[in-house]
Amino acid sequence: MSVSDRIQYWKVSAARDRKTAETLYKSGDYHWSLFFWHLVLEKLIKAIILVNHKELIYTHNVLNLARQAGLAISSKQEKELKEITSFNLEARYDNEKFSFYKKAKKQFADQWIAICQSYANDWEGLV
Repeated sequence: MSVSDRIQYWKVSAARDRKTAETLYKSGDYHWSLFFWHLVLEKLIKAIILVNHKELIYTHNVLNLARQAGLAISSKQEKELKEITSFNLEARYDNEKFSFYKKAKKQFADQWIAICQSYANDWEGLV
């Protein structure tokens, strides 16, 4: 698979996950919507890494991926990306699922989805 094919894969996959995140939000499944927003950002960053001719690291940590991509990250963004990374782990593992489910109410989801959308919109322009 060529680099351009790999970039396209991550872009298309991110777009599909974005639609899934939006559908889950509309159905009230906020914790799963946030999980998919994490995936959107992870995949966009992986595309950026490849655009920048760097080798992918295999992680779900969006902060580490953003650093590898060479994205300028402020201390505020660092905190946000750490929180967004938790959407991946806390939504997936049973022992943490229930606490995240209780935390991921509409107001929380609205706040964090807006942040995720802002990152996605900015990063889509880089791939």
